[in-house]
Amino acid sequence: MRILFCSQAAYTGGGVETWLESLSAALASRGWDVVTGLAKGRFHNPDRYAARHRVIAPIAIDGSSGFREDRILSLLRLFEGVKPDVILPVNLDDAIAAAAYWKARGANAHLALCVHGQGEDRIDQVRRYAPFIDLVTSVSKRVANRLGARHIPTGVPPPIRDTQPREQLQRLAYIGRLDSDKRVRDLVPLVRALPGVAFHVVGGGPDEAYLRKSIAANFHGELSRESLYTSIYPDIDGILVLSEAETGPIVAWEAMAHGVVPVTSDYVGRAEENVIRDRETGLVFPVGDVERAADVIRNSGSVRELSIRARAELPPVYMEQAFGDAWDAALRATIELPPRRGTPSDLPSLVSPGLIARLGLGIVATSRLRHLLGRSFEHGDSGSEWPH
Repeated sequence: MRILFCSQAAYTGGGVETWLESLSAALASRGWDVVTGLAKGRFHNPDRYAARHRVIAPIAIDGSSGFREDRILSLLRLFEGVKPDVILPVNLDDAIAAAAYWKARGANAHLALCVHGQGEDRIDQVRRYAPFIDLVTSVSKRVANRLGARHIPTGVPPPIRDTQPREQLQRLAYIGRLDSDKRVRDLVPLVRALPGVAFHVVGGGPDEAYLRKSIAANFHGELSRESLYTSIYPDIDGILVLSEAETGPIVAWEAMAHGVVPVTSDYVGRAEENVIRDRETGLVFPVGDVERAADVIRNSGSVRELSIRARAELPPVYMEQAFGDAWDAALRATIELPPRRGTPSDLPSLVSPGLIARLGLGIVATSRLRHLLGRSFEHGDSGSEWPH
């Protein structure tokens, strides 16, 4: 049984990258032959990605010309060479499109998707390619319910070091991408409102320089999961989540497994997940309400009880063993069924827009003509170069 992951390679250190690393290892340990295709281009660097994350059998997918038809053809060559039983794209829309095209032309492969985002774009993406998709899952219970899909939360390993229940919230950490999407700038007024609390910031991203300039905190940069388990989680009391929406977050499950108390915004998805419950397994404040966040930290009540319950009431399905077992079972059941092939009429356009695209030549002829004319296109950001 062979599974081919196809992933972006522009971002590292986030929850989706941790998920891919965990799932790859879990499936390999259960007898799957794992291969990983990594997007390549101006913003996507497979070597940099592989240096940060454990990637099994990496293969670069060339998108350097900037045109969609060339990305699709690179993916088709990868499929033909690897001959996977399952293709699982990870934040790579062109990989979904290429897999759909390949299946419509008769390939005996199955297409699996795991939805990581809460946005309508992710829901629409699943619906757009529905005729070709053989398995849909989500790490978010809210999204799984909306799609009628299988909910497989990201499982986390048990602690490496034994820790005692926390007694007070004196050491707090933010762990994740330092990006406005995560509302990390809320850290600035929060840190200033709590002068007696030690803050740790783990991660990298576009807001890192601003945060380093604005607050007095312990900055650790990007750390591996092993480093988090040995030197961060055992030594902090609370984990901060500031986002408007989350499909986990994985760092909260990791922290709770250590008895660390989640101090979290009431992000979209929290209530449906029902794992972090206010004053039971964590502390919750309205999204963006920094004053309220500071207040709940100052008046946290019995932190020891919260710490004990955070660890004890993290459901077993959020642990590493159950995560691997659930995915293994779902994928084995999927490949026992005939693949969903769809029809060519169900496919979106597979070429980049422009005058040549209007000729309707198809992906191969369009690519050849653009190369003969010496055409290329330089994208301005990673999401344009390889759409998510």
